[in-house]
Amino acid sequence: GHRRVRLPQPKLRCSRAGSAIGSGTATGDAAARGGRASPSPRCDAGRRDDDAATAPAGRSRASIAGTTRVVGLCTIACKLTGLVREVLLASLFGIGPVMDAFAYACVLPAYFQTVLGGVNGPFHTAMLISVKKKKKAEDVKHLIESLSSWVLVPATAVAAALFLFPTSFLRVFAPGLAATGPSPSGALEMAIASHQLRIMAPCVLTGVLTGIGFGALNACRHFVAPSISPALANVAMVAALFALRSFDGSGLADLSEMAAGRHLALAFVVGCVSQVVLQAAVLQRERLSEFFRPRLRLRDWTQFVDTVKILVPTAISSTMLQLASYTDLWFASAWPGAAATMAC
Repeated sequence: GHRRVRLPQPKLRCSRAGSAIGSGTATGDAAARGGRASPSPRCDAGRRDDDAATAPAGRSRASIAGTTRVVGLCTIACKLTGLVREVLLASLFGIGPVMDAFAYACVLPAYFQTVLGGVNGPFHTAMLISVKKKKKAEDVKHLIESLSSWVLVPATAVAAALFLFPTSFLRVFAPGLAATGPSPSGALEMAIASHQLRIMAPCVLTGVLTGIGFGALNACRHFVAPSISPALANVAMVAALFALRSFDGSGLADLSEMAAGRHLALAFVVGCVSQVVLQAAVLQRERLSEFFRPRLRLRDWTQFVDTVKILVPTAISSTMLQLASYTDLWFASAWPGAAATMAC
C-alpha cells in the first residue's frame, strides 16, 4: 500500500577529456562545457618519488644514460667554444689596457651571470628545490613567473647602481687603478673599465633570469637548453665581435682603446642575452611560463620568501669560493697588464 516516490536525479555532464584529466580541473570543466581547453604545462616536477620508483628499472637506466650523454656532449661543446673565445680575445686584444680593464669591469656582471645565475648556482639550486615541492604543473608556472618578477626588483636596483656609480664599485676591486704610482696607465684603464661596466650593468638582470630558467627546466627534466646555453653564449660573443668589427668598417686592432673596450663589453652583453632568450624560448614552448610576463602579486610574496631562504645560504657559499680570485684582482690592480692574464 506504499506509494513509490521517484526522486529527480541530477544531470551529470561528462566528456572524455574531462574524465581523463579529472572533473575537478579547469581543463575538464572547460571540455564539459564544450569550450576550448587551454593546454597544460609539460612538467612532471611534482611527481612523487614512489611513482618514479614504480617505473621499470631498464627504462630508468636508459633515461639516466641518455641524460648523461646529452649533458656530457653539451659540456664538451661549452669547453671547446670557450677555448675558441679565449684564443680569439687573446689574438684581438692581447695583454693591454683593454683586457686589463675588462678583467675588472666584468667582476660583478660575471658574478651574477656565472656564479649566482650559472648551472648549479644559487638561483639554479633554489629554483630546483622550490619547483620540486610543487605538485601541480600550474603551480610551477605561477612560481616561475612570480619569482622572475620579484627577483627583478632588487636586481634592477643593483644594475642601476652599477650604471650610475661604476667608478665607486671599481675602486673596491681595483684600488690600484685609482691610485697614481707604479701604474701610469691606471687612469686610462679606469676610464675604459667604467665605460665597460656601464654597458654590462644589464647582465645583473640576465644573470638572475638565466639561473631561474636553468633551475625550472632541470626540475621539469629538460636538460639540453641549460647544458648548451654557455656554448651559445660563447658563439654569440664571438659573432658579436666580428659583427661590430664589420659595422665599424675597420679591424679591432685598429680601434682606439676606448672603442675596443666598448665592443668587448657589448659582445659580453650579447652572449648573456642569448642565454636568457634560449631559456625563455624553451619555457614558452613547453608551456611552463610566459617568461617576460610580470607577476607582482602580494599573495605570491610567501613563496618568494621561501625561495630566498634557500637562495641566501647558497649565495654566501658560492661567494666564499670566489674570494681568492677577487683578492688576486685587488693586488693585481697595482701592476699594468696583470689582470689581463686572469680569466674573467
